[in-house]
Amino acid sequence: MAEKEYSTQDVIEALAAEDFTEEQIRILVPILAYESRVGGKPFVLSAKDSESPSYGLGQANVTTMESAIWMAINETGGEIPGATEQQLRQWETSIVQENEEDVRDFTPEQEEYAIDYIKNADLTFHAKLVRHMFHQKELETNDTFETALPKLYVFTPIIMNLDRQLLQLQQFLQLLQLQQFLQQMMGKRKEC
Repeated sequence: MAEKEYSTQDVIEALAAEDFTEEQIRILVPILAYESRVGGKPFVLSAKDSESPSYGLGQANVTTMESAIWMAINETGGEIPGATEQQLRQWETSIVQENEEDVRDFTPEQEEYAIDYIKNADLTFHAKLVRHMFHQKELETNDTFETALPKLYVFTPIIMNLDRQLLQLQQFLQLLQLQQFLQQMMGKRKEC
């Protein structure tokens, strides 16, 4: 089955429906396009990171974003199999009480379910998952959008900035080559 294609406008509308601000959307859309690209196509919802167990539009890591994944699955009517009351409480709050064992990690079966759910979900779910990824960071460490962004997407903004700088450098070099060419042409014209 062919992967459904989403436009930038589709993604903008889905993020807006999740109450991201215009400024946040302006920042997120190019990051999500880059993160979820497959074969050069942006916004591939079944995308998997080659370096980590991260999936989908926002590249949710199934070994660190369990709370966010559970929140999005729960919100869209899904139910992670075999979840204990303690897991549900910890996923809901993203907090482990001082005297309790941290059971937020998915079991292998839960991880498999989460991956399958993410890979087969629609754009609405993926936008919710991105929102919950930021919410998880807020619950864990009181992060705002601005402070959570570089934690969730460590290298992408750096890479995108380098790509932009490389493009500017290439454009500058082309301009220099054009100027040199024009100077050569003007010199030949004077000789005639």
